[in-house]
Amino acid sequence: MPVSSALAPQSTHTRPTTVLGIAAVLSLAILSLWSFPSFWYSKTDSLQGYFWLAEQNPMTDWHYVELPLSQAAEAVLAADKILNGEFENDRREVVRVFSAKRYSDQESEFYMF
Repeated sequence: MPVSSALAPQSTHTRPTTVLGIAAVLSLAILSLWSFPSFWYSKTDSLQGYFWLAEQNPMTDWHYVELPLSQAAEAVLAADKILNGEFENDRREVVRVFSAKRYSDQESEFYMF
């Protein structure tokens, strides 16, 4: 039975320019992902320096008031550090904040984490 030309592969050789082009594109993608933090996180306050998702209570023109958290909520969270409160400025605008962080790998009694 003769082999049809429509079903036979055209060429088993890959062009070197195609391989080099794909390698160049992938290399640029990896390089851009690797260098992304260096230009994204380049803006900072000269007095504070760099910080990474850290709670900051003293803020200019805002007053922080800590709000209590119930013991039941603290037990459920089983966090090592909890911040719960609100910021208020002179115009009576209020921003409520909450943060719970776990630094240890202990198991919660509620098996949440």
